[in-house]
Amino acid sequence: MTVKFLQSLPHRGAPRAGIASIEERIRAARVNSFGGSHLRPSLAQIVGVYYTWGVPAKDVIHEVVKTALVNDGWTITHDPFPIRLEPMRVFADLGAERPIAAEKAGRKIAVEIKSFTGLSVMDDLEKAVGQYGVYSALLAEIEPDRTIYLAVSEAVFANVLDTLPGRILTKRLALKIIVVALGVQEVVKWID
Repeated sequence: MTVKFLQSLPHRGAPRAGIASIEERIRAARVNSFGGSHLRPSLAQIVGVYYTWGVPAKDVIHEVVKTALVNDGWTITHDPFPIRLEPMRVFADLGAERPIAAEKAGRKIAVEIKSFTGLSVMDDLEKAVGQYGVYSALLAEIEPDRTIYLAVSEAVFANVLDTLPGRILTKRLALKIIVVALGVQEVVKWID
């Protein structure tokens, strides 16, 4: 079953040197699992041996948020925005800059877009806050002049982030949020 599943996956990178077939990758993952060949490897171990990190899929509201930022005067510089700190490479959804004005220097932002369309709002919230935290920490080290924002729809803001627990999280975790009106593709609120 695992072999057939792996064979159905699209190729996302070259196999590591010396490991040619899926069967050999499974054996290698078994041997590398705590040194014992009797252990059954996880799918993540097998895929991790064979596949390299790829660019993540776009959120369902990605294009709307991108248009809203352009309509708000931002220039999209990266789609997606890579955050590299070897050996890790992750991607925020967008990188943007506001054009430089005579009276102030330009602002740079990275945007993580979340639609909260999963089966569990709590799971979506944990993933969004977790990604935001990881990206924020890495950006502070490699590009401190760029600020990370979490972009959500008005509905997600009202039903999740503007509730008492959401306001507590926003305050305690210092979340920066962009609220977008999806129907008119406009930024309606910036929360710093």
